[in-house]
Amino acid sequence: MFTGTAHPDEAARFALWLNTSEEALMLLAEKANPYPATRTGASLPVYAQGVEFYGGQRVHAVFAQAATQVTPGSL
Repeated sequence: MFTGTAHPDEAARFALWLNTSEEALMLLAEKANPYPATRTGASLPVYAQGVEFYGGQRVHAVFAQAATQVTPGSL
């Protein structure tokens, strides 16, 4: 799974934390502003705030509305 590391167990635990921990999701949301891949992630309080990069606009509300138009599995 993690063939490029001498510490595969630690890498797996980190990947799990990074993608499931509310703490990690909040840090990612606050620092990188990616749109979350899950509805649960989109409900984090940080996504209700304005984004400095966009002049303080609440762009995630627009993204959330657009996400309702996506059919799951339609890639």
